Amino acid sequence: GLGRDFEMKVLAHYLRLDDELAKEFGVTYMGLEELLRQSDVVSLHLPYNKSTHHFIDSKQLSLLKPMAILVNTSRGPIVNTDAVSIALREGKMGGVALDTFEGEEIWIEEEFLKRDDLAAITLKEAMESFSIMRSERAILTPHNAFNTSEALERILITTSGNFKAFFSGKPQNIIPVARQDG
Repeated sequence: GLGRDFEMKVLAHYLRLDDELAKEFGVTYMGLEELLRQSDVVSLHLPYNKSTHHFIDSKQLSLLKPMAILVNTSRGPIVNTDAVSIALREGKMGGVALDTFEGEEIWIEEEFLKRDDLAAITLKEAMESFSIMRSERAILTPHNAFNTSEALERILITTSGNFKAFFSGKPQNIIPVARQDG
């Protein structure tokens, strides 16, 4: 899709290769280390679980080109916040865009402001994310990058259209419900 439309060479690391997808979108599959070495922009799209905790750490960041940009819109703990903070300070990466990051709950949860029992690790992660935020080469948006006026307007228009269609007897965007008999 989009990468090909901009005449980008799209590289991917995936546990299950999909030849059909690769052909359709012009994707080249390769090992993670080689992908990190070759990429100008690394965008992460994976679930968070034990095996993806700190999937990107200081070792992986050291493989990046000096001007490479890391983008994480998946889950915060997939990227080691401390490692990113150090890499940025030392000029070992071009930039970072994080829509999710370790310690973000301190930013977005008002309840944390009222508590005095925060775990030291949570506070350290929050401090590292604040450090990253101060960098001219970083964009941090705690799970709200979608939250632009244009996106909210599209959501409102779609929702309004769905209500009008429903009440006129012609519902749209119907999700089938699985029935269980017995």
